[in-house]
Amino acid sequence: MGSNPTPSAICLRESVLPIWLRPDFSVFLPETLKAGGDAVVEGPYGRFTFDDARDRQIWMGGGIGVTPFVARIKQLAKTPGKEAVSLIHSTRALSEEAMELLRADATAAGIDLHVLLDDKDGYLTGDRLRDMIPDWKSASVWFCGPAGFGQALRADLVENGLVPGEFHQELFNIR
Repeated sequence: MGSNPTPSAICLRESVLPIWLRPDFSVFLPETLKAGGDAVVEGPYGRFTFDDARDRQIWMGGGIGVTPFVARIKQLAKTPGKEAVSLIHSTRALSEEAMELLRADATAAGIDLHVLLDDKDGYLTGDRLRDMIPDWKSASVWFCGPAGFGQALRADLVENGLVPGEFHQELFNIR
């Protein structure tokens, strides 16, 4: 395998566990992790709780960074929250099966879902976010994905009027 990891996913009956296969121990996961088997998953780390006083939230998941949002969507499908939520998932690739599961979960939770595939739809930028979600300034923003991507979005949104404390970024970095 080269230096660029390839996204893979283990699709379970109720969820999808996206995995970045890297030239480290994770390359062996498809061979060793089997449906029905036990797995221990660590994290997240930080204060990524989705708790705030805003009536509106915008979630942005970059690639594998969509994972905490998928978990929260599943929770909201069982116990709805009070806030309106839009999820923007920006990624290089997404299997049709994973797309269908994400759509179904978002519908069940009442989440406004936007999926951007890099090659087909282009990249997520502050301008694009503002076009997609006109009331963005009234929202808190939650980001999980590549650190530089989040920093660039935060800087753009704050420069255009977002209160700095309303941008929450998970401690995320691919080793």
